[in-house]
Amino acid sequence: TDIKIATEDLGTNVAIALAKGEMVVGLGAQLPYSQGVAEVDLAALSALGEQVPPYVALSSLPVDHENVLDAWKQVY
Repeated sequence: TDIKIATEDLGTNVAIALAKGEMVVGLGAQLPYSQGVAEVDLAALSALGEQVPPYVALSSLPVDHENVLDAWKQVY
C-alpha cells in the first residue's frame, strides 16, 4: 500500500483509483478531440500543398486526485 503509481491514459479504473486516493497518484491523459483537430488541420494544410511533419505529438493533460473529475469531463 506504500507504492505510488503514475501512468498514462484516463480510463474508468484508474479514474476511480485517483478519485478514491488509492495507489494511483497521477497520469497523463490523451485529448482525443484535440488530436482530431490537429489531424484535420494537418490534412487541410497538406491538401493545400503545404509541407506538414510526418509525425506530430500533442501534450497530455496532467491528471491527479484534485482534477480527476474535471479531466474526465474534458476527455470524455
